[in-house]
Amino acid sequence: MLVVLLSLAAAFLFALGSAIQQSAAMQEHEGTALRLRLLANLLRRPRWLFGQVLDLLGFGLQATALAFGELSVVQPILVTTLVFALPIGARVSGQSAGSRELRAAVAVAAGLALYLFAARPQPGSGVPLASDWLVAGGITALSCVAIGALGLRSRGTRRAALLGAGAGILFGLASAFTKMLVSLPSFHPLAVAVTPWPWVLAVAGIGGMVFAQSAFQAGALGPAIAALVVVEPLSAAAVGVSVFGEQIRMGPFALPGAVVGIGLTGFGILELVRHSRAIRVIDE
Repeated sequence: MLVVLLSLAAAFLFALGSAIQQSAAMQEHEGTALRLRLLANLLRRPRWLFGQVLDLLGFGLQATALAFGELSVVQPILVTTLVFALPIGARVSGQSAGSRELRAAVAVAAGLALYLFAARPQPGSGVPLASDWLVAGGITALSCVAIGALGLRSRGTRRAALLGAGAGILFGLASAFTKMLVSLPSFHPLAVAVTPWPWVLAVAGIGGMVFAQSAFQAGALGPAIAALVVVEPLSAAAVGVSVFGEQIRMGPFALPGAVVGIGLTGFGILELVRHSRAIRVIDE
């Protein structure tokens, strides 16, 4: 229950921070997309910095949840970021959420509950190997290069969704690095600094931030958030299973329940993106 509450609180802070960051990122020129120059420009905007503070607080809660729970538990719960982003985005844009959006939000929450009850992810028994991390990092890098290239050639909701997916891949890997970091036997600054984990976490985090802000810059909060929060747990779960050896129940009732739960969550997210007035491209 503690892991669930921490994850939900992190999701709320991520949603609030994302809505605030988008309002600042939309004011930047499209030519800065997927460039560090975009972050340099945003660093001069107090509103964006406040959004980053909220993100950092959310990350602290997420890291605490990962210290007590598994990747395959914490990351799916963070999908509720989209549910929280719905009313927040409506508030920021001066609109309101209707009954369709509320029903879709209930579907997301119910799907997550069903998945967690049916799958009941268990801690991994394997010891992460350097070769496993290299494979995971290589696949992540290639995927982000391909998605980034497609995103830069697109516009509007398509661009926001593609770049949001790239951010989700990188943030999923960053969550795995965070799990590794909080699992270290010593948290002394000097002991942690000589390990690669804080440095690879920083690289993945900054890369994810560049993708995320470029997605927000496209002006479609809903598609950007939806792609990010759907892809991030998939990315983290893939690393959890392949690197950490985490296990999900595969019994005759567990597997169908987990599949139905994931399907219901996906259906709810698609409905949110389709029907929410608050998450359309603002400049359309």
